[in-house]
Parts: sequence; C-alpha cells; structure tokens
Amino acid sequence: MIKKIFLKTALVFSTLAIATSATAAADYGFESGDFTGFSLTGNGSVVSSFSGLVPTEGTYFALLKTPGFDGDGSSTDTSVFGGTTGTILSLHFDLAPFQEFSFNYAFVSEEVTRGTPADDFSAFGDITTGVYFGLRDVNHLISSYPGEGQTGWRTGAFSFMDNSSHSMTMSWVVSNVDDNNVSSYLLIDNIQITTVPESETYAMLLVGLSLIGYMLRNRKTVII
Repeated sequence: MIKKIFLKTALVFSTLAIATSATAAADYGFESGDFTGFSLTGNGSVVSSFSGLVPTEGTYFALLKTPGFDGDGSSTDTSVFGGTTGTILSLHFDLAPFQEFSFNYAFVSEEVTRGTPADDFSAFGDITTGVYFGLRDVNHLISSYPGEGQTGWRTGAFSFMDNSSHSMTMSWVVSNVDDNNVSSYLLIDNIQITTVPESETYAMLLVGLSLIGYMLRNRKTVII
C-alpha cells in the first residue's frame, strides 16, 4: 500500500525557492492556453486567475479540480495516491545530471472540516514507481472559511542525488478522500527544468575568489 508523505524537509524534494544560481534549461508553461504537452485525466482547465490568485509567470496557469456539490462529477480514480476521486495531470520529461525540476503550486479547498480522515489533499510524484510527495492538504490552509481556504503560491523542486540521466512521467494530483461533498483545487504554474552547477564549479569559484582576494591584499601602490 502506497502512503502519501507530507514532508517538512527532504534531500530530493523541497518547497524552497529555486536557487538563483540555476540556469533554465526548459520551460513547460501553459501559455498556449491549453494542456498541450500534458496528459489530463479528470477535471482541469487553463485559467488566468482563481480565488484571488494570478499567474506567477506569464498569463495562464493550470487549475485541477475534484468533484463537489456544484454537480460537476468529472473525475478519475486517485487510489494510487491514497485518495478516492480527483484529477491527475502528467508530464513526461528527461532530467539530465545536475538538473532540477521545479514548479509553483497552490492548494485551494472548500473543505471546512479539518483533522478528519476525509481531508482532501494534493500531491506530486511518479505513479509508475509509486514514489510521490504530499504537497498540501486541508490542514495546511490559511483560512477555514468556506470557499476561501488556500495556501497561496508555493514552490516545489525535485532532483536526483546521482549523476545519471532520468526519463520519467511525473504527475500532480488533487484528490477527495471518501466524500465528494465539496471541491478542492490544485493550481500549477512556472514548470521549469534548471541546470544546477556541480559542486566542482563552486569549488573552482571559491578558489578564484580567494586568489583575487590574495592579489588585492598584496598589490603595491606606486606613486609618481
């Protein structure tokens, strides 16, 4: 049985800001206004704003939805993630050595009951291997008022701690648990693959800076 894990810290996944030293290698956005390049099962759309949130880059972002009281029952089975019904968005990509996969996300829910087994949740990972990470659930919302609970935009990043290339299909999911009484939403934007400098690069940089510092400290001033 696969269990979803909500991480505070991790070696290969984090919700920290993307390192400024990283160099963009690929950008998988939604600026086409649709899900071109992605695989969607369930209920999703590409929008320019939702629940007071606007894109973190460009004009559009993805909005994934669980079925709820509005009568829109479009959904797919999310039991592989530990849920019941919801929406899954998938993307296939290749990750080269020293590359990082990152994205912005926000979780919004109309669920008002917290701390119950039926809490809706969002997650991200590789369905084929069963390795995935919890993003946010109902217990992480800023507000508990109906229709207003959300996390705000956050950043997720994924990379491998080896020097190998990886070809994979990663998926985002927003899921109901047990009930379909209310809807929850997962917003996704600014999907990128960035190249992170190798440790040897940082070492060379430090050596260079040290050498420059030594030269500046020992230079002679000639007065004519």
